[in-house]
Amino acid sequence: MHMHTHTHTQAQVFSQSAQNPPFSIRIIDPDYPEDTNFQFESNHTIVYGPSEYNTLALPKAIKGKFKLASYHRSVTKKFMPILVQSKVARTGNHLEICKVAVQIRSNLNNLGSLRDITVAMAVPPTVIGKTVKIVPGVAGGVYDELKRVIRWNIKELKQGSSVVMGAEVMVTSNLLVDELPKFPILLRCTSVEDTVSSVQVDCKQLDEQHPVTLNVVTLSSFKLLHRLPS
Repeated sequence: MHMHTHTHTQAQVFSQSAQNPPFSIRIIDPDYPEDTNFQFESNHTIVYGPSEYNTLALPKAIKGKFKLASYHRSVTKKFMPILVQSKVARTGNHLEICKVAVQIRSNLNNLGSLRDITVAMAVPPTVIGKTVKIVPGVAGGVYDELKRVIRWNIKELKQGSSVVMGAEVMVTSNLLVDELPKFPILLRCTSVEDTVSSVQVDCKQLDEQHPVTLNVVTLSSFKLLHRLPS
């Protein structure tokens, strides 16, 4: 599966002195060790480098969390932390009803749970939007008639577990009898342990003359676009 991965690194610094102490930071990708195209936000940071570790000094005026660096790559990945499957069928005396079932399943080999999952399914122009009915289920579901998008939200999907969602809608009169509407699906989720990227962030004290306590928390998120086969 071809993926576009985005990595954003955020920092928050607390210091009682007039200036924030500098520290060392290294951003690496073991799967692509020669690729160093990480973009630091130089407008807000002072970066000394390049080397294996960069020396970073954050201006005192910056408050709260801010984006420190970003990275983008297109990759091909065989095994995803989450699998999306959908099935579309037509029923009724004149095949006027279109039923859609969507299943998401967490990979059994995941290290932890996937959280804050949003599934957005587009309602195509080949069906009558105002006739959308969402099948009741554990994920609920809300239809935005203006944007023609159905959204389901799942707080947590544990390792190896699955959730099934569904909807039905009337097709337009000009749709061929043997034609199935296409329902593109966009999924977003976050994870502490599992991701589609192998990027690592490593921070450490610059030296003994610049003592600093660093707390690094990694939160991964990714986005999937699922389409029915042509």
